[in-house]
Amino acid sequence: MKTSLLVLTIISASFLMGCGFFMTKDKIHSKTARQKYNEAQKYKMHGSVDYQKSINLLDEADQIEPNNPIILSDRGRTKLNSKIDVDGAFNDMEKAVSLYESDFSREIAYNNLALSYMEICDIKSACVNWKKAGDLGNQYI
Repeated sequence: MKTSLLVLTIISASFLMGCGFFMTKDKIHSKTARQKYNEAQKYKMHGSVDYQKSINLLDEADQIEPNNPIILSDRGRTKLNSKIDVDGAFNDMEKAVSLYESDFSREIAYNNLALSYMEICDIKSACVNWKKAGDLGNQYI
């Protein structure tokens, strides 16, 4: 029961973070980059047919606002979900973690990274990232 609750909590927090539900210092500043990001979200909703379009838009957003952790995290998740560029996915997500300004955002990013490693059955890397998330606040992780 506790394990199920933990997984549900992590997934819920990850979803809310991805939706921009939490107000943190981390945001997309450029209006044009934000528009590209929002358009990419629409393509992702269509699933595998439009993953490449979503990645292309996130590439454009990254060119406009380089090293934005929100853009990099989302591009990484999209690459992983699509299986288009798994190595690039982890490069994007790992870089994003280091760029988040708030500890809360970094904690969520480490949780998401750990879940992503679990998707490819890399339990050791998942545990390393959950430990980093725990060090930032939630010791139950």
